[in-house]
Amino acid sequence: MQLKSFLDTHSQIKEICEVPINTALICLVWSDQDIRDQLHKNSDEDLNISRLYSEVINWLNNRHIEKNKI
Repeated sequence: MQLKSFLDTHSQIKEICEVPINTALICLVWSDQDIRDQLHKNSDEDLNISRLYSEVINWLNNRHIEKNKI
């Protein structure tokens, strides 16, 4: 599923995109297939700004671990 289609079907996340930094964060996590799959499994009520930030933190941690071979 493309990001635009996902946003069209998840109104809370689409509203979050009105803030540019949130749009950038969504694009970052969307690039990770595992996170994308997790987001697809959740209903619109489960997807909010707290969940988005949680996924961003997980994504950053995983990237740091992978990059530094920890």
